Amino acid sequence: MVDPYCYPNTGVLINKYQIKDRAELEKVEANLTAARIRQLLTNPLPGNYDFSHFCAFHQFIFQDIFKWAGQPRTINIFKPEYQVLAGRSIIYADYRYIITRARLALSELTQTVWSELSLENQAAALSRRLAALWKVHCFREGNTRTVAIFCSQYVRSVGISLDSSLFENHSQFFRNALVAANAIFDDLGDRRQPEHLNRIIFDALKLGQGSN
Repeated sequence: MVDPYCYPNTGVLINKYQIKDRAELEKVEANLTAARIRQLLTNPLPGNYDFSHFCAFHQFIFQDIFKWAGQPRTINIFKPEYQVLAGRSIIYADYRYIITRARLALSELTQTVWSELSLENQAAALSRRLAALWKVHCFREGNTRTVAIFCSQYVRSVGISLDSSLFENHSQFFRNALVAANAIFDDLGDRRQPEHLNRIIFDALKLGQGSN
């Protein structure tokens, strides 16, 4: 299938800088998005933590590099995970059901009564809800960063301190943990290992608690 998001025969995402080298694009994208994320950490993006608000986060973070920033993907995607799944891909949401699946995940996140949970239970609950939102993979690129920053701002908005720098400083572990937490397949069954994601989220909450 031809990917309309990429330059023909390259596998490189179409971008505002017309960069057609994958490594160069990754470097430029990382620098631009890091700057936008730093802005969000000091100036929260207002909204109701619904699907439109979630899309606004993606648009803000990736506005400098992709014209489609903030828009749900219009194709199905497959991303081989060599470090965790020996080349298999997580089964992401069909593009036709992205909005429905994302709204369900967001509803579970925002309807949780976080103040009634212990730190351990907060970590477990946030891990499940963050993993569910990530599994939808709403956008063609940039899902991990968007989910991490969105959920970090949300929990702070309900009075929970969280040190989100842990996700950035251990970004590969964090993404691998999200993959492991969603490893369920029609042929292999349930191979999920949520403990890795639970661990980093618990540590982020504990560090945030210690900073108060």
